[in-house]
Amino acid sequence: MNLRKYTILGGVFHVNYLHQPSQPQELASVPNLRITRSFLPNELQHVDFFESYDPPAPTDPNVRKQPEQIEEEMRKQEEALDRLIAIDLTWPQHVIFLELPIVCVWMEKEKHWTKRYVHDLKHNEDKGTMSLKTQVFGIFGLATLRYANLPFQAWDVKPESNGSVTINITTAIIILEFNVKDGLVCISQLQNSPNRALLDQIGKYVKLHRVKKMLKNAGIDIFPEHDGYCYVDGSCEKHWPTEKHLYSNMAILSGVFNFSWSRWNASQGRRNIVVQMREYAPDRSKQKTHLLVLVNPMKAYYIDCTEVSQAFVDKPVEGSKFCADLLNLVRSTTGIFIRKKVESYSKINVYAVYEFLVATRVVSFS
Repeated sequence: MNLRKYTILGGVFHVNYLHQPSQPQELASVPNLRITRSFLPNELQHVDFFESYDPPAPTDPNVRKQPEQIEEEMRKQEEALDRLIAIDLTWPQHVIFLELPIVCVWMEKEKHWTKRYVHDLKHNEDKGTMSLKTQVFGIFGLATLRYANLPFQAWDVKPESNGSVTINITTAIIILEFNVKDGLVCISQLQNSPNRALLDQIGKYVKLHRVKKMLKNAGIDIFPEHDGYCYVDGSCEKHWPTEKHLYSNMAILSGVFNFSWSRWNASQGRRNIVVQMREYAPDRSKQKTHLLVLVNPMKAYYIDCTEVSQAFVDKPVEGSKFCADLLNLVRSTTGIFIRKKVESYSKINVYAVYEFLVATRVVSFS
């Protein structure tokens, strides 16, 4: 079981075969007298158990079998399965399974998880239960795809009137909203969750590392590792120094500007990053329209293209000046009021937003 791709959720289950020491026995011939035969050590002892089982070979579609042969093979398979250990499990309610979990067994000698000894796995999604047959006793875990939430369907970063920053992330199933305030992060909304996991954590401001741990333990891993792109279909890993520097610029501007996902970003290769941005005033009912920004290792500029354009155009807007990055682009195209507002924004919050963007890598995984 590749733990870079899969993760064990909901704890582990110990299913063991134990030998119980002799218990006191009543002597019918002598009232009020009980006798016990003691064997040392007088404690529960593990009993080794292993049942051989060979899964049926896949059927060849080109070979036709008689009904009697098929029936005989099914009977033998059922007899072999009946010799295995039958286990019924209920899904833990404190975690969210976005995909059907895989049952695996911990191999103590080899120090790894395997599903080799688990057979006939059946799920009941409505009741949140499963049944299985296993060849061994031991430690069992429920494994699920680590990055089932990736790639993101959309993301959005916008300032609030109280000086905080709201970050929305839409995955294939779950919709998450975070609020960054005074250097702390809270989950402000959790939509489309299949159970009540994490509802008691809504609105609690904590450090980012605690939010990451809490979400991962609950089965919502939106924080890809450096090799996450190897296990996520549809992602486009961007040039990391450029991407990281862009997150720094976005965090500095997050108190004044609104940034969001662009449908053109994934198709522009590794060295080009496309995002939407606009000046945002939380107390204003009507906001400005989004502009598309293209950022690469050499420069950043507004492009003459929109989200609804027929085709992508990387041509700079008329009258553009050379700007090395997004921050310089904003400084060269905005007035003194906006620049001062950017400079006066809380540095603690800037760093917290930057940490969050680096941890989620929304540009590469959307």
